[in-house]
Amino acid sequence: MIGKSAEEKGTVSIDEVYEILKERKKSAKPMTYEQQIAFEHSEKFKVPKKQYDKVKAAIKATGLLSDASLDNVLSVWPKSLTLLKQILTKEKNMPSDDDLKRLLGIINEKA
Repeated sequence: MIGKSAEEKGTVSIDEVYEILKERKKSAKPMTYEQQIAFEHSEKFKVPKKQYDKVKAAIKATGLLSDASLDNVLSVWPKSLTLLKQILTKEKNMPSDDDLKRLLGIINEKA
């Protein structure tokens, strides 16, 4: 990776990682160890894009989380309030417990 730069910066969903690495796996050049591990992880934990987009839109509509925090939350799909709080520790404006419960309800309802 020395001497190469990223084409774009941002976050992607596990499903998008899976699709990118699936295409990479089809190419003639073999995948690196890190890519293989990421591919296996994304294969195991991917969420259908339709479901991911639906939950992302519902949470984004609340306006409680930044895009980066939203992607972090959806990469884990927390089942408990404690885990959701741990994911959001770096959030500048931590939502209230009531708002976090509402977010958790959206995630669990759509999951």
